[in-house]
Amino acid sequence: MVLAFALAWATYDDSRHLDIHTTSGYTFFGLLLFRLVWIELTNYARENSAENKQAEAAWKINRSVMKN
Repeated sequence: MVLAFALAWATYDDSRHLDIHTTSGYTFFGLLLFRLVWIELTNYARENSAENKQAEAAWKINRSVMKN
């Protein structure tokens, strides 16, 4: 991702390398979009997992037992 950005930055004003600039720009934004979607889906999966719900239920039971 860093390489694609650096390559796009280095070729932004050179008309001879317009195809390299365009390809690296699309690559950068494609990787950025992929990363953002990956982060969002990972957070969604963590929040809605069955293990997480079971752990929350266990903590509630633990707290109620400890209070009594």
